[in-house]
Amino acid sequence: MCGRQNVNNTETGPGAALIEDANERMRGKSAEPVEQCQPNGELALCESIEILSMESLDISPFFSHFAALFGSLTYCLIITCNMTVLLTIALDRQLHKPMYLLLINLPINDMIGATALFPHLIHSIVSQSTSISNLACYLQALLVHLYCGGSLIILTVMAFDRYLAICRPLRYHTLMTASNLRWIIAGMWLTDVALVGSLFLMLTRFRLCSWRLADLYCNNPSLVKLACENTTANNV
Repeated sequence: MCGRQNVNNTETGPGAALIEDANERMRGKSAEPVEQCQPNGELALCESIEILSMESLDISPFFSHFAALFGSLTYCLIITCNMTVLLTIALDRQLHKPMYLLLINLPINDMIGATALFPHLIHSIVSQSTSISNLACYLQALLVHLYCGGSLIILTVMAFDRYLAICRPLRYHTLMTASNLRWIIAGMWLTDVALVGSLFLMLTRFRLCSWRLADLYCNNPSLVKLACENTTANNV
């Protein structure tokens, strides 16, 4: 009798309404569809990762402003020096020769690389935050790889230009005409964009299962490690 009386008091007591309300909330949450995937040892929501986290520089707040100032000065110096080289070649008609017209692509490429890395790095140091949005991370990784690929392609073409000038001096001006030079420069950038663009098109088809990047900046290998699906094709 005592046991039955206690049960009835619990069901009709003042806390019954609160218990029923909590049960309905739990039932409502469990009814919501949740899509999950299983990455390498970590369970996470595939569609909800919009903010990624990168490795920290471990700079104390006291030195963060000095580090940000040094980074800002370095970035400004890189932009100033490259713009000086670019404008010098562009404005001096005596330098409008194949070697210098190929050289002018290096400052442009260097400014792309510096802009990809320094602004967000300085912001991370000042704000003491390692987070970056998904879209910004993909953009940074794209620019970083365009810079790396562009450096390799431009230097290769410049080396071939010097080969023709030294080993084929009589045919140099016949081969390196203004028309051919325009095609070569366009081909350099189109090759760079095509190779890096195809790499990131393969990357965007994956869903991310983690938000922790293993580097100080976004790049293709770090993003591939966050993917849920099989990434064998990308690793090749």
